Amino acid sequence: MSEFESEGSIADPSALIASVFAACARLSEQLGRPISPDGHFVGGLGEVFARDELDLILTSPSVKSIDAHDAEGRSRRPREVRSL
Repeated sequence: MSEFESEGSIADPSALIASVFAACARLSEQLGRPISPDGHFVGGLGEVFARDELDLILTSPSVKSIDAHDAEGRSRRPREVRSL
């Protein structure tokens, strides 16, 4: 049983929500990317996953239309590299 569950039920939802925000803050700090529990949550995690799996160098989050560069210096967006 996890720290958020009691016998047969889920504990206070506010505790679960607080843990999501805490996890996002830790991920942002450790990964150097903004990870927030909003519409960018999955995208931010996806960029970091693609960075690690495809050996990409992520650009600053404020760069428009380019998410990363590959080892050869080509601009990449993680959703594009799935076809490589």
